[in-house]
Amino acid sequence: MTRRGGVRTRRGSLLRLLRTAPGVDASEESLVAALAWAFPLVPAEVIREETSALLLEGQALGLLDGGALTVLGHELVFALDEEITQADARLAAVLSESAPAPVEEVLLDADLTAVIPGRPAERLMPLLDWAEVVSRGGALTLRFTAAAVRRALGDGRDAEALLILLEEVSRSPVPQALTYLLRDEQRRHGRVQVSRATTVLTAEAEVLDLLQVAPEAKPLDLHRLAPTVAVTLSDPGFALQVARQAGLSPQAVGADGRPVPEELTHSLRGRSAEPDLVTIDGPDLRVPAAEAVARLRAADEGEADLSVTDRLLDAIARSEEIPLGIVDGRGGVVVKQALPLSLEGGRLRAREAGRDEEFTVLVHRVALG
Repeated sequence: MTRRGGVRTRRGSLLRLLRTAPGVDASEESLVAALAWAFPLVPAEVIREETSALLLEGQALGLLDGGALTVLGHELVFALDEEITQADARLAAVLSESAPAPVEEVLLDADLTAVIPGRPAERLMPLLDWAEVVSRGGALTLRFTAAAVRRALGDGRDAEALLILLEEVSRSPVPQALTYLLRDEQRRHGRVQVSRATTVLTAEAEVLDLLQVAPEAKPLDLHRLAPTVAVTLSDPGFALQVARQAGLSPQAVGADGRPVPEELTHSLRGRSAEPDLVTIDGPDLRVPAAEAVARLRAADEGEADLSVTDRLLDAIARSEEIPLGIVDGRGGVVVKQALPLSLEGGRLRAREAGRDEEFTVLVHRVALG
């Protein structure tokens, strides 16, 4: 409604009219009549609609009490004629003076509810991270639940620190049920830890020791889970290449531990376990940055031959169209001039030259001349 032509002028007129009669509880009918007299060319239904809206919104914002201006409403009328920064300062000052002081106490109940009897002070704001909001109004009512507590623990918050805070701000002792809930959930929290990994390396402990300290293996950023197990966010093909550069003789295996053809190593990774990836220089180069840089530098320095995967990554980084040979189901090869867009989970996403549509193909079906 505030976008209607002239509505701001008419609202300002009503507010100024109310300021001229302090203490008078004006009725809606009297305000409609006053506004119609001041703006005779405005249709009657528009006058009535705008007056009703002003009264409703004014009470919701604390500007009106019935048909009379509040202290904040009076200051708002003065602010209408002031420059914006001056008006902001005026309203902020009156709000600071008239708003109730924030409270720093909480009422705890045995049913795991907490009532903050007023506007919460900054010190009490952490309670919102540990509990569900039941109701708002003159008081804020919260309820501690197992789900809310687990969520807070998952965000790295400390249950013991919360108990200390509650002991300081509660009017009564912290209920035993709440103490048990917080400490039980904290004790259970973290027993199962979940993280990301793209490739798992298994070997005798001394072999992994050698690989972990080898300069060639630095781009893998290996994380040791056990003496004979390490993980990396790099894909299996790159891990094989790095292990060979470090002087080892690795074997590619599937999730069941059985050997697989090495050309399939880039599709070993499941899409549900994708690591966090980055985009380099604009194209959607969805591989770890350290891995991409290591591959391209090694090829530029003549230390390694570019594999199909490396050449695709190079084309993605350069935004360069290349001829792609795609092996079909009958063993034939279809050659397309295409722009590689991303390489992810053993799948190449590309766009054929002169077309807007994108297509996806498994890397092991791609042949480059």
